Amino acid sequence: MERKEKIFNMADKRLQIKFERSLSLIDEYFLCNKEAIHLDFIKSINCLFEIAKKQQEQGVKRDIAYMNICFLRTSFLTESYDFMASLYDDKFYVETTETRIYFNLNFIFEHINRDIEEIEEEIKIFPTLKKFEIKELKFSYAQYYFIYAMKIIKELCEDIEEKINCRDLKITEDFKIIVGGHMEEGLKL
Repeated sequence: MERKEKIFNMADKRLQIKFERSLSLIDEYFLCNKEAIHLDFIKSINCLFEIAKKQQEQGVKRDIAYMNICFLRTSFLTESYDFMASLYDDKFYVETTETRIYFNLNFIFEHINRDIEEIEEEIKIFPTLKKFEIKELKFSYAQYYFIYAMKIIKELCEDIEEKINCRDLKITEDFKIIVGGHMEEGLKL
């Protein structure tokens, strides 16, 4: 077995255990603070709707066909763990009028760095562990959190269509909310 593969196999088993521990803490926090988290999310989404409403009033935004909520993999590098919410017409990614906001769910991602630091200590039996390998490991581990965050976002989006209709935004009959990675195939809610 190759050195890197050994490192990742050893770390992955330990990280799964750490993720399960973190997941119970995240779930507990979410349940205790669900209303505040939902209000923050809705506040962010309302800002997005305001931008779109102004664009529609100015005649530069057509009827909205898609709301795309995605995590930004590049934000893992900056450790901001940002998400982007965007509104698109039927042209989707090739639409020329940008309508987007950024938000985060830090309560989910605050555990990543601690877990990676613990793993770094545990796998020091590989004395030549490189920084790029730690970054790779961290990126791989972050996928668990991104997937879990999608579950939370799906729950937070339950009443979004109702909120859009209250804003008098022009939307298509087959309006869809899509959640996933940026420029990747997403999950339709």
